[in-house]
Amino acid sequence: MTTADVGCSFEELVRLVLDCGGELVGVLSRRDLLKLFLHEDDELRTTIRDDVFGRVLWVDQDTVEVAGGVVTLRGALERRSEAEVAEHLVRALPGVVDVRNRLECGWNDTAGIRQTEIFG
Repeated sequence: MTTADVGCSFEELVRLVLDCGGELVGVLSRRDLLKLFLHEDDELRTTIRDDVFGRVLWVDQDTVEVAGGVVTLRGALERRSEAEVAEHLVRALPGVVDVRNRLECGWNDTAGIRQTEIFG
């Protein structure tokens, strides 16, 4: 019996169930595939708080809630564009099912700006 490590990629899994001739030699269940994407809520919360807000946006944000992979972002940021970037980055994380962006912003720096106004 051949097994895969928890951290292996999808491509590695496909190679395990297909031989060189493309013949099926194993089976992957839905549960096996979901394990690649599911993460503990506490682990997700820490990643979002430390990596997205701490390392990328340089903001001390401790109002991140995660329940069943659904992330709720609360609190205040200086600019609307920062809230949009935060939501985009959080949505891209493995294990995130949905994002509820409840971040408030002091300044909407995205309203009314057109590319021609910035770049001429």
